[in-house]
Amino acid sequence: MIKRCFGGHGAVTAALRRGLLLEALVLGGLFTSCAAAEESAALSIYQTKKIIPLFSADAQEDEKAPRLSVSFTLPASTGRRAALLNKVLYDGVTPEEYASAKIDALTAEYRRSNQILDEPPEVPSAAPPYAWEYLEETAVTYAENGVLVCERTVYAFSGGAHGSTQIQWFVIDEKAGAQVRIGDIVAGGALPLLNERIKAALAGRGLPAEGFEQADYVRANFFLSPSGLGIQYDDYELAPHAEGLITVELPFSALGGILNKKGTALAARLKTAA
Repeated sequence: MIKRCFGGHGAVTAALRRGLLLEALVLGGLFTSCAAAEESAALSIYQTKKIIPLFSADAQEDEKAPRLSVSFTLPASTGRRAALLNKVLYDGVTPEEYASAKIDALTAEYRRSNQILDEPPEVPSAAPPYAWEYLEETAVTYAENGVLVCERTVYAFSGGAHGSTQIQWFVIDEKAGAQVRIGDIVAGGALPLLNERIKAALAGRGLPAEGFEQADYVRANFFLSPSGLGIQYDDYELAPHAEGLITVELPFSALGGILNKKGTALAARLKTAA
């Protein structure tokens, strides 16, 4: 049973947000070990890491040399669960095929973006940051009663003052064999009420920051947990970058009149398993 390995993955996310790729990889290994121990019979982990030099294989020996560093940590499975995970998480292919296609695309983009360079810069440390990083980890944060909740964290650096981190959530109903969308679980006409509840929860935390006010705070990027429903916001969406990624979670007790029949049934399955 993969459930509540939140502490380990929180450390991974914190490392990613600080741009500490190596620390995130180490912590990620600890987290996936925790996950594998709890659900080893049904879920496994696919991992791959590569360094793609911009100019020659010699660049792999020089940390300052222009290169693209990529890493993927992805959940995998077998049988019907594998088919469902592949459909929802990996565009219908296996984790290995998904990672391979992304690495090819990233490599092409990296080399295309730096094609103006005919040779390595003479002083790499004083030149623009030609070293790129891409780290993608998808963690199963909940797997119980036919409900899977997956959190995909992507850290990318392609130059500039800092890298960027994005989190995307996937809620999967194994009994229905499909991904659950926010519109699938909210009653008709209840989105304005959900928006007001989210707005109140954000206000209690002093959010959004001045200048980041919006009319609609409902997002398609959501998750479910035994505690309730969470909404994930992108960098700069509700506050400056220094505030990090922002998540707001509403307890199920605050969702009265908002969830439809399907949403109420999913909530019951999550709470029963808690």
